[in-house]
Amino acid sequence: MRPPSARRLLPLLGVLLAAPGARPARADDPPGFPSTGGGAPAAGKPTVDELARQRMAALRKFVRDKESDPKYAEHEHAGGACRIDHAKKLVTLTFSADGVLHCRLSELAEGYRIEVYVLTVQGLYASGDHYGVSVKTGEPLKAAPIHGSSSDAKAALAVLSGLGEDYSAAEWWKAPRTYGPYHFDGITLTISLDEAGVEAQTQLKMAPLYLVNLSVVALAGPGVSSYAIVDGKIAESTNKADLDYYVGVHVFPLSWNRNGHKQLRPGRYYSDRYDSWADRISLVVGANLSHPREGGYLGAALELYNGIAITGGWQPRKLHALDPRSAVGDPITGDAVPTNSTWKLANWGVGLSVSSTILKPLGSLATR
Repeated sequence: MRPPSARRLLPLLGVLLAAPGARPARADDPPGFPSTGGGAPAAGKPTVDELARQRMAALRKFVRDKESDPKYAEHEHAGGACRIDHAKKLVTLTFSADGVLHCRLSELAEGYRIEVYVLTVQGLYASGDHYGVSVKTGEPLKAAPIHGSSSDAKAALAVLSGLGEDYSAAEWWKAPRTYGPYHFDGITLTISLDEAGVEAQTQLKMAPLYLVNLSVVALAGPGVSSYAIVDGKIAESTNKADLDYYVGVHVFPLSWNRNGHKQLRPGRYYSDRYDSWADRISLVVGANLSHPREGGYLGAALELYNGIAITGGWQPRKLHALDPRSAVGDPITGDAVPTNSTWKLANWGVGLSVSSTILKPLGSLATR
């Protein structure tokens, strides 16, 4: 039997196309929704917009239901804090399914990278490339930042003196790569899920790697003598201990970290989440706050709390000693005791060192 020719098939094709309710599919028809005779989607099938709205509503409910889900503990520290791996220099950020940061993080250390986990619908969004992650950076950090400032220290002196989907099961979506480290003052992290109309931004302040720290050092040393005229004679008084204040510069010989350029250099982060025991040991060099040329300090410090340390060391000072030609008890007719300025090198001191960044807000409160 001979196959029908193309000329015989054309009339039959025309009859089929002219059948009631049938209409050729158009190029602008959405996938899965071919045009019908009335120009509307097939009965019983939702439009793309309807499907998106239903998935958005279901995702919002999912986020509310899973706000305290125990699965968050798989990638978070106790109390909901963001997990930090110091050995890998890696911070784990956990997000809810709508892209909002779930764990708590005050600052991101500039030498650390980021990995992203999103707790989302298990069978719908937890695999593949449904979510998008982008990072926008702020201004570049300074090359050698200093924690605190000299003005802070001086100010402290005044103070001292889906549709049909199961939205009940949750699973992690992990970003396919890590992000950072960054050498900027902050970043804006955007999590998006286009098919459910989700886009959320998280702003993180950067914790830079500080090379030195400025502080105010209060030192108590051996008592010093002072002289006065009492009943026409030279009198001496000696206090049990002498208290004086210094501007201190701390360096951290045991603290080495990588900065945002991945360069290993000395310095530390001023955050409880990123420091270690070695970061709490420093060498201190100081100068007298009131009379910089009349007193110095060289010692070591151990930080007890963030910014507050105990310190002890060498405290050379310039003192006013009684003139060798005079003695205590000698009668004197003038109005001033003859003294000479001399350096006392065999002098020591112990006390507290307080970071100038802590004292600055205290100073503003004291002046109100």
